[in-house]
Formats: sequence, structure tokens, C-alpha cells
Amino acid sequence: MTTHPTDPGSAPDRAGPGGSEGTTGSTDQGGRGSGWSADWSALTREIVFDRIWSRPGLTTRERRLVTVALLLASGAEPAARFHIGAGLDEGIDADDFYELIAHTAVYAGWATGGRGIGWLRSVVADREVDR
Repeated sequence: MTTHPTDPGSAPDRAGPGGSEGTTGSTDQGGRGSGWSADWSALTREIVFDRIWSRPGLTTRERRLVTVALLLASGAEPAARFHIGAGLDEGIDADDFYELIAHTAVYAGWATGGRGIGWLRSVVADREVDR
């Protein structure tokens, strides 16, 4: 299995872009459900990153922008914040994310846009503190 350069499963403190959302998190203590988190991370790598993100037709930048718009529209904050940060790392300008959020707000609801601006502002601020 190959690892995509944007694979969030490689981050030591996360099972994926949703953090513990959608996984059993640290509650797997060996009983029922033991191994679900590891399996979910493997499925994420194999299906999302190895199969979908590596397909021809869209650039990584295009995929990142579409992904952020969809995550914003669905209210998936941890995953959206992850993908905003990954996009910034890949050279997508914060102003491009702002325009994406403004455009998404027209179709997904104005409050959705306001929430997205907050997420973007927070991700950018966190990165400025880390410098």
C-alpha cells in the first residue's frame, strides 16, 4: 500500500481528518471494537487517498478546494480544518479559501459561510503562532 503525501493517517495524534469523529478513538481497550480505529485508518488510506486522491482528472489543489467546500457545507469542522491546513501547506493562499467560503455560503447557507470564516481564521492564527 502506498501513502499519499496528504494522508492524515500519518499524523501521530490523529486517526484521520476527522480526529476521533467517526472512529472509536481511544476507547478501544481490547474488547468488542478493538482494532476498529486502525481498520478505519487503513480504509481511509486505501480508499480515500490511494484510490480517490490519486485519480487523474483533478489536481490536488482542485480536490482540496472541492473537499473543503463539501466539508464546510456538511458542517464537518475537524475534517474541514485539517484540509484547510493541508491546503495552506500545499501553497493554497488563505485568500483563495476565503473566496471559496464566500462562494459556498451562497449555496450552502450564509451561516455556513460565517462558520467557515471562523474555521479559516482559526487555522491561519494557529499557524502564525507555530512560526
